[in-house]
Order: sequence, then structure tokens, then C-alpha cells
Amino acid sequence: MRTKLLSQDRLCLAAAVIVGSLTGPATAAERAPSEEERIAPMVAKQNCWGGVIKFVPQDRHFEVEDALCSDGSFYHLEFNADLHLTEKRFVRKAGELQP
Repeated sequence: MRTKLLSQDRLCLAAAVIVGSLTGPATAAERAPSEEERIAPMVAKQNCWGGVIKFVPQDRHFEVEDALCSDGSFYHLEFNADLHLTEKRFVRKAGELQP
């Protein structure tokens, strides 16, 4: 009897694992995009790439520090919550030492 219970428990566990894998975590198409995924195309529209992206909740805007742009300079970029560019400030030319 005990062996029968163990095999039934294992069968239930196996069924739960199969169902769980079919309804597992959301795929990339189903989940909301991350901050980086939302901002990266906006940075590219400025002919820039890279940089450190952060969201500033108090001001409800995104900042990108040290984005390298096509003119060979680093810029500080800011985007509002609607992802519109609000500031593009020159930081330094590439190759110059950071202050």
C-alpha cells in the first residue's frame, strides 16, 4: 500500500511539473519591456549608444550617463516618462580624461 501511495504521489508531482512548465514564466513577447529595452531605441535615434541608464522616480524621467554619440563625444541624455528627449548635454570628447 505504501509503495502504491508513493508512486501516485510521484505521478501527481510529475503532472504538476508538466503543467507548470506549460504555463511557466512569460515569454519576452508577453512581458513588459525593461527600462533598457524602452530607452535603447531612443538613444539610437540620437545617433548614440551605450551609457548607463537609470530611471529617476522623483522626476519621472530617464537619464543616460556617458552615451557615446556619432560625433565622437560623450553626452548626458534625459528623456521624460513619454520617452521624449528633454536634454542632450555635452560631457566630453572621446579620449579626454573624465573630470
